[in-house]
Amino acid sequence: DKNRGPKNVNSRHGIMREYNGLLICRDGRQIDCIQPKFTKFQNYDLNVKVNHQFSEKDKLFLSGYFGRDLFGFVARQSSFGDKEEGGIFWGNATSTLRWNHVFNPRLFANFSAIYSRYRFNIYNESKNNGQLYKMKYYSGIEDFSAKADFDYYLNDQHHIRFGALNTWHVFTPSAIVYRADAVGESSN
Repeated sequence: DKNRGPKNVNSRHGIMREYNGLLICRDGRQIDCIQPKFTKFQNYDLNVKVNHQFSEKDKLFLSGYFGRDLFGFVARQSSFGDKEEGGIFWGNATSTLRWNHVFNPRLFANFSAIYSRYRFNIYNESKNNGQLYKMKYYSGIEDFSAKADFDYYLNDQHHIRFGALNTWHVFTPSAIVYRADAVGESSN
């Protein structure tokens, strides 16, 4: 049966030159092995890295990760169209832009802009005897950061590190949303 068992998609591409670099990695899996007609597990990941050297003193790096996972089910209960569907989604994304600058042989710095996001979603929808029931829970967090790191080599025995970091957090909590409608009616 072509729908049973794990399905994998993997690819990796890289381009490297003297002052530039690009790396893209993608991974995805779909597994329908517990009860193939009723359950599903999927995950998708993407990694991207790009860098460029402008001069001996300046380099720029950009990296990102994007991932999403799903575990769900669908159950048909009767020939009247009754069914139940539900699942859990979660995923995250992050990206960093970093500039590396050498001021002199004793002092260099990394300046970074960073973004991060995590989302989580649980849902269930059931149609039974003409009634439609829906439940959804959503939660997430996003971070926006700016960072400066300095390394100063006073001499062979003394290395001083200093810097600053500022992060803005955005929390998105959610309550359970429950809705019951007669099939054919709509309410918001």
